[in-house]
Amino acid sequence: FGQDYYAMVLMTALLLVLMVAQLRKAVIHDALASISGTFFGVFYVAWLLSHLLVLRYFYEALLARHSLAEVRALGLVPDSGIFLVLYVMMVVVWCDAGAYFAGRRWGRRKLAPRISPGKSVEGALGGVAAGAHAAAGMEAGWALAGSTQRNSPSKSPGT
Repeated sequence: FGQDYYAMVLMTALLLVLMVAQLRKAVIHDALASISGTFFGVFYVAWLLSHLLVLRYFYEALLARHSLAEVRALGLVPDSGIFLVLYVMMVVVWCDAGAYFAGRRWGRRKLAPRISPGKSVEGALGGVAAGAHAAAGMEAGWALAGSTQRNSPSKSPGT
């Protein structure tokens, strides 16, 4: 494991310790509000956003841990990182939009009415379908870009 792994474990442990310490407050409502602010402020924004950086520099991270031959055997190229970031963003956006529009159009059965009353089973299924279509489209685009790059004429030295 690299230093980034230990940093992640340390940050996760620190968050858990802070949350448990907050539970000692006399009023549980205050403790839950404090835990939510701490957890979502750090976790949702910083920790999840840090994974976009890992995805963006995925090729370089693999090269730091594996040989060039092993990385190439996976079919990765130096531009793979930007594709992975775009892939995640497209799938998430399409899943969210698909869930919203399918839920608005066909939503009848509530998914979890006590937690989120506006969510429906049909919306969730629409989100999964839209996300899957976005993933397939991105994969097809990546394959097409790769085949176009392989089939493009390259200039030989001296011409």
